[in-house]
Amino acid sequence: MRAFLEQLFKAGDFMPHGHCYFWQADILWLHVVSDGLIALAYFLIPYSIWRVIRRRQDLKLGWLLLLFALFIFSCGTTHALSIVTVWNPLYRLDGLVKAITAVASLGTALALVRIMPRLQSMPSRQEWERVNEQLSTANQELQAANEELSATNEELATANEELVSANEQLEAARQTVERLSAEALQASTQQYQDLAESISDPVLMLDKDLRYLYVNGAAAGVSGKQAQEMLGRTPREVFGEAAASLAFKRTEAIGRVLASGRKETLTDEATHGPVRKVFEITLYPTRAGNVLMLTRDVTQLVAYQHQLLGQQQALQASYGALEAVEKRLSSLVESQTNYLIRTDLEGKYSFVNNRFLEKFGFTREELLGAPYFPTVHPEDVDKCRQMALACITQPGKVVPLELRKLRRGELYYTDWEFIGITDAAGQVVEIQGVGHDITQRKQIELEQEQLFRDLYRKNQDLEQFSFITSHNLRAPVANLLGLVEIYNKEDLPDPINLVVIENLKLSAQRLDQVIADLNELLSVRNRQEERQEVSLAEILENVQLSVSQQLEKSGAHLVAHFAAPVVYSVKSYVQSILLNLVSNALKYRSPDRPPVVKVSSRRQDDFVVLAVEDNGLGIDLGKHGEKLFGLYKRFHTHTEGKGLGLHLVKTQAEAMGGKVEVASSPGAGSTFKVYFKAVP
Repeated sequence: MRAFLEQLFKAGDFMPHGHCYFWQADILWLHVVSDGLIALAYFLIPYSIWRVIRRRQDLKLGWLLLLFALFIFSCGTTHALSIVTVWNPLYRLDGLVKAITAVASLGTALALVRIMPRLQSMPSRQEWERVNEQLSTANQELQAANEELSATNEELATANEELVSANEQLEAARQTVERLSAEALQASTQQYQDLAESISDPVLMLDKDLRYLYVNGAAAGVSGKQAQEMLGRTPREVFGEAAASLAFKRTEAIGRVLASGRKETLTDEATHGPVRKVFEITLYPTRAGNVLMLTRDVTQLVAYQHQLLGQQQALQASYGALEAVEKRLSSLVESQTNYLIRTDLEGKYSFVNNRFLEKFGFTREELLGAPYFPTVHPEDVDKCRQMALACITQPGKVVPLELRKLRRGELYYTDWEFIGITDAAGQVVEIQGVGHDITQRKQIELEQEQLFRDLYRKNQDLEQFSFITSHNLRAPVANLLGLVEIYNKEDLPDPINLVVIENLKLSAQRLDQVIADLNELLSVRNRQEERQEVSLAEILENVQLSVSQQLEKSGAHLVAHFAAPVVYSVKSYVQSILLNLVSNALKYRSPDRPPVVKVSSRRQDDFVVLAVEDNGLGIDLGKHGEKLFGLYKRFHTHTEGKGLGLHLVKTQAEAMGGKVEVASSPGAGSTFKVYFKAVP
């Protein structure tokens, strides 16, 4: 290295570059003049950059300009040395300068790549001018909004008083319904009618032709007719042609309810003297093919909703996009007993009032800027997206929505009204929602629905017991009476008497079996056993011992996998259910293949789903699906059975708050799924 530096300015034995040109004047001077002009230009450019940096001390990227100046100056020096080496071969010096130029070039290139995103993101002059214009327009809108806000404050104060009054009325109604629900839960079928009479809301039962089957006192009072005048007649017959259009509307709704098997709610209006009232009518299908109609006066609630809609529209008219307006409104908004939230178009919270934060246990810092969906039940997220789309595409339209909200793992029911907030150009920029808690009301509704389901179940039980007494009990009794008639009292040694006695014994045994079945079903319905944590593996082990001979005889392969190993239930019921399903899988196996029975469990929401899958004969659900869980229903006659097992499975599952589902097809086997409550 030292020898290289000592020879830096010495030509040594190298040949001048002019020899490469054969010292031809035209080529030599073409290169010399061109390199000289390039070097001159390259030296002037750094000088210009240096002058700019001196005059503009505020430039934040001055260091980058200096790198450019160094790089360009180095390039000019290489061209100057190219002129020198034509006559004087100082190639060591020429190479060193080129190395310095390479380092400067590479450093400049890397620095330029690094800051290129910043350069690209710098606003243009036109963008700065457009921002200034927007700020000026926003300032003018703010002044107008301040003037409108003072007028809106008085309207909001009045609305707040009306909201407080409405909340008190709703609380009183809730307490009344809770009291009536508690009484109804302890009532029998006759007590249910007494309860219906005591309910302040009208309750009616209609058949598919809209003929009244039951009318409580409240319904008779509202209609102005006696219940006896209405029973067995249609609304048109009772009220004349004035009820024709209303009857047609309800006929369509009743048809939908009976076809779908699900409840439906509709709204009707009626005039009572000078007052126009609004009623919410809920239709419930019954197993007998009728419809139970529960009517509720929601006039005050609708009036409150209209008042709230008016207030929201007033807020929308005076709403501005600036923080100063929000601060002036915050004191009034925070005093509301309802929830008030706003989100941007990406679904992120931009505002929440204190009532919302206190109720659901969040801090403002946790929610602002965060997406809404973690605070909403997962099954309601799609409804929120549809609501947002409606608010964006239809500015000014109020979109009602019932949501389930999550609070630290707890579920709350809330009722909301959403509306799109627009800017001065009429474009929706945010979505505002006003809501209130309806958890207690939903609990009441769920309790009422459970009450109706219990009553339906009891009616079904009565139908089943009626079937047993009219069919299964009648045959043995008839045999007993017939045998008694042919018994020869006069000649006791008569051979016919032995036959009669033997048949009397068989008939008595059949009668005893039917009574035993009845006792078993009644014990499931009425017995209140303590629930506990039940190990499915332990239950399956007991079942395997019970069906060990069937397993060995059939050569069946039993496979078990319990992803959810424990259920919260009555142990004897779980064992009975699993025993019935496994024994059925073995009993109705296919003769064409070795039987395989798969028993598994998994967690689904608040349930543990126990599945028993087989590859047996299968069932034609299209033909037998409705009768599958019926009492004494059998679909294969090649083997013995009473038709009681599946009915008992369904009865025991429902008695524990669960349900049974089945998937099957002939020749492909069956899968039964039993839903148990999970461990709380």
